[in-house]
Amino acid sequence: MVRRCRTVCPPTLFLFCVLCARLAFCDELPRPVVELAFDGVFTNSGSAGGEATVRVYAGGEGPWLMPGPWGKCLDMTSSSRFGGTIEQKTPAGGAVILSSPAVNGLTRFTLSCWLKTREPEQDVSSRLLTKPGAWEMVFGRGRPCLTLVADNGKVAYRPTFQKRVGFTDWAFLAVVVDGANRKLRYHVGNPRGVFAASEPMELTHPVRQSDEPLEIGNFRGIRPFKGMMDNLRIYDTALPEEQVKRIFESDLANRGKGVSICRLGVPGIGDRKFHPRHSDIMFSTRWQKKKRGEFEVMRDFHATHCLWVYGTDADYVRQVKKLGIFYEGSLNGLVGFKKSGPQPSAEGDTSGRQQNLDGDKTVMTHMLHWKGHPRWEGCHNNPDFRRLFWKDADQLVSIGVDAIHVDDWSMSVAGAQGGRGCFCPACRKGFREYLKRTLSAGELRKLGIDDISSFDYRRFLKTKGGIKDAQDYKKKFRQLPLTPYFIDFQNTGLRDFYASFRKHLDKVSPDKYIPVSVNQQFRRSGRDGSFGAGGYCVDVIDFYIGEPSQTMQAPLDYVHPLKISEALGIPQVTWNKPHDLGTSLAAHATIQALGQWPRVPWDLYMDNDPITRQPAPRYFATKEDWGPFYDFIHDHPHLFDGYESAATVGVLFSLDGAPYGPTQRICKRLMALQAPFCLIPAASRLNRIPLEGKRLRSFPVVVNLSPMESFCEEDQQTLSAARDARATRFLTLEDDIEGVLRKYGLLPVRIEGPKNIYAFLRVKADSAVIHVVNWNTSPEGMTDAFANVTLALDNPPQWGDSIAVAYYRPGQKGSIGLNPEMHRDFIRITLPRLETWGIVEIKM
Repeated sequence: MVRRCRTVCPPTLFLFCVLCARLAFCDELPRPVVELAFDGVFTNSGSAGGEATVRVYAGGEGPWLMPGPWGKCLDMTSSSRFGGTIEQKTPAGGAVILSSPAVNGLTRFTLSCWLKTREPEQDVSSRLLTKPGAWEMVFGRGRPCLTLVADNGKVAYRPTFQKRVGFTDWAFLAVVVDGANRKLRYHVGNPRGVFAASEPMELTHPVRQSDEPLEIGNFRGIRPFKGMMDNLRIYDTALPEEQVKRIFESDLANRGKGVSICRLGVPGIGDRKFHPRHSDIMFSTRWQKKKRGEFEVMRDFHATHCLWVYGTDADYVRQVKKLGIFYEGSLNGLVGFKKSGPQPSAEGDTSGRQQNLDGDKTVMTHMLHWKGHPRWEGCHNNPDFRRLFWKDADQLVSIGVDAIHVDDWSMSVAGAQGGRGCFCPACRKGFREYLKRTLSAGELRKLGIDDISSFDYRRFLKTKGGIKDAQDYKKKFRQLPLTPYFIDFQNTGLRDFYASFRKHLDKVSPDKYIPVSVNQQFRRSGRDGSFGAGGYCVDVIDFYIGEPSQTMQAPLDYVHPLKISEALGIPQVTWNKPHDLGTSLAAHATIQALGQWPRVPWDLYMDNDPITRQPAPRYFATKEDWGPFYDFIHDHPHLFDGYESAATVGVLFSLDGAPYGPTQRICKRLMALQAPFCLIPAASRLNRIPLEGKRLRSFPVVVNLSPMESFCEEDQQTLSAARDARATRFLTLEDDIEGVLRKYGLLPVRIEGPKNIYAFLRVKADSAVIHVVNWNTSPEGMTDAFANVTLALDNPPQWGDSIAVAYYRPGQKGSIGLNPEMHRDFIRITLPRLETWGIVEIKM
């Protein structure tokens, strides 16, 4: 039986409860009339509402909305000077302007805000707040001062405190003005909890009213405040000291909560149907051969995907898939080359080969001296080639492949960029149609084309272009006026090829999606300094398998191409061609740290032998050398899956322009700073990658590599709107990028130790991992191991109130718990040992 108790409240207790409730109600903080949190917008969230506006007195001098302790803050540090003297009339800095009738008539009010500024060298005064004709809040020589307008000028009320609070760090300031009782009082505080109030001061003059707008951070361009401000509030009453202290303590309690490190994740672009897990392990055996023990090797390395395999043996495919491994068959841009015969002449050919200006079939340069049948290149525009390609793809689908890889994938685009052609009938007809729909009659006449209906590019080059033969064309093609149009035509044809191929695969495999990959890595630019066909076709390909050159040995060589893949939202599988084990391991760890997939280095093409010009011996990894690396990934999937690259810096560029070189340079600069960054592409010429305003504004700092005119009109409008919002600081390669990043605390992880050790930050909702990769190797090619490598995590509030830290590395069983050293300005984590690679897991 449950007994219910009933409590009766005596009359005296009831009266006491009512009195307490009333006192609590009276003690509640009133809502401010003005509240500007500067958290990405200039909206007044106080009771008066409305939007503040920005006024820039000198170009490039702000103000901006930049990272601060509570999220974003008002940054006016780019002003060319602090305050000004009577003689200084040159406009400087900027201001925030708020027009509000609710503020105009205030004679009893409380002002509060947080400030941070350097100590000015000269005895000059800046303006924190100005209400022209009534009052102004002055700041100079490290001290605030309220000035009231009087008949005979201005009267300054300077505060005195027993405890000094400096403003070179963030500091709280509040001023309580009681015009009815002629009283004024200052309050200050600092992040360490120190709070102090001045003695009450007598006002010798009344507080005037003014209909002028409130100006924040300046006075008409001649008294700029050179510093930062946040949490600006104006109350329409004179608050008692207890309530002012509550404002201060509430702000301290919320310090750092708006800037969690977990909010720095960069989500992928677009929606792709091929979604490998980050802990998946990619393997390849180039041909279906069973004598080398591939199945055992796949098991040894915990392979989840077997990619880029030539052959049509259905039993081989079944055996791989029986192991639970994803299987990818292969085609290439040479499909059907043996059907074309060994002779160079293309006369009578029905296999859709590329043809040079002389009517001969072509071979890629690196295959010219290979033994056996000449590897004649196929033309992606040619219906004969497409017919053969589609047929071979159908055979792969019939034996049960999960995906199809296309080697030598750019076909006639590569030929056009290298000066080989193609001038087959399909390309000549296609180029004529391309020019007809792309250029006006007047533009065609300027290029020497009088009759587009009968235009034949091969004949045109020989009759009007003065080109003798294929060799002559190869020497001169870069200077020919139609070459850029010809390359663009080939790019559009390549896009059409893969779009048509996708439709064909969906038709022959309606119940199973067959992803398509190509061997593309962005390791070099197009002839015009652009990103080449890899950028133009990124939306019609499912993933890339990068085949690096021998020159890509250093781990840094992989940052740029993989950051481009990340920016375009396309998965990238790649590897290093091992010259020495230490460097190669570091490169593979870097690939994994960048959120992409290193392929197990088994059965690697190692380029041509420089003497014989035949393929060099292939590379086969051993379990002894590479086992711990892939065991590490397999044993700890929770360190990889679900995490995103973190970024505090965005790098904006137009994919339609030629910014390949500048993106390489900025990637190297940001890596040297250990700055987490991502690339932000936009394109409209051959494919559409729109510039998203929300994504652009999510970065406090964006380095823009491309001129405004290189973006389409829609993207220009998006970029202009982002600039006008002033929540993103736009820089160029010529600016002091390092100084800006350090000023705003945008370098969250620092290595305190040897050079050439890099930290890659990755985050998800409640945790972060830091991939620590050692790029140091000995002259013998082995990794230089280090003991007691330390990391410094800046701005402790963004890492949470308490963190749990664990350390993992290859060859180590399980994890090691670490005790972080908590300091006021940073957290130090010491790793007991680092060989090539370690991962710090931080749970918040």
